Amino acid sequence: MAELVLLNPKMYVAGLDFSGSYSQHALVMDADSPEFTAFGDTTREYLGGLIGVGSEHEGFFDGPVDNDLFTNMAAAARNMTLTPDGGVEGDVAFFAQTIGTSYAPGANVGDAYAFSASNQVSGVLTRGLVFTNGTEVATDDGTAFNLGAVAAGQKLRASLHVLAVAGSSPEVDVIIESDTLEAFTDTPATQITFAQLTDVGGEYATADGAIADTWYRASWTLGVNTDSALIAVSVGIA
Repeated sequence: MAELVLLNPKMYVAGLDFSGSYSQHALVMDADSPEFTAFGDTTREYLGGLIGVGSEHEGFFDGPVDNDLFTNMAAAARNMTLTPDGGVEGDVAFFAQTIGTSYAPGANVGDAYAFSASNQVSGVLTRGLVFTNGTEVATDDGTAFNLGAVAAGQKLRASLHVLAVAGSSPEVDVIIESDTLEAFTDTPATQITFAQLTDVGGEYATADGAIADTWYRASWTLGVNTDSALIAVSVGIA
């Protein structure tokens, strides 16, 4: 990815698009380095330890965002996806399960009412690709991407956000498929099946390696009473 001016990053948490309310965000990664220096050593020795990841954000007050941050403080891990360059198909995406750890709204007199917030990643932060991000009006398959094989001990990881739905009784079913061929004409296999959503929401899901296939795509089925659904899916291997 070439140099980038941060103009239109996307941030999704579960079924809510935070993008238009934020003006700053950062992923913060650190790693423990426990010391194991022993007698006879002439330099200090360290081991690579546990990795921790958090995210920090600043933005401007927005009703739905305020309600979400306040209501879900310390809630069980929810899926979050960050994309630095607009969130279109093929863009780099960072996604994980996160827990809200701080929320501080406020401002000085005369200033725009603002807030800061932070999250703690629970588990693995995955660097993957946006597989699809747009309003769908019919059952369809997404673009195929070559992520490579999933080795034993690794997982295929995916983050789904349904950000809007329309219809008298909407039903949205999303799966992640794999194949040996880009055209998916060999032996397509379903690797991940997300729970059906009937309203906005999100889910983080995984499939264990080894998976020999190298091509992957998102596919979605809209129920007969579903007029449209705004779907964002990111997938990676870690």
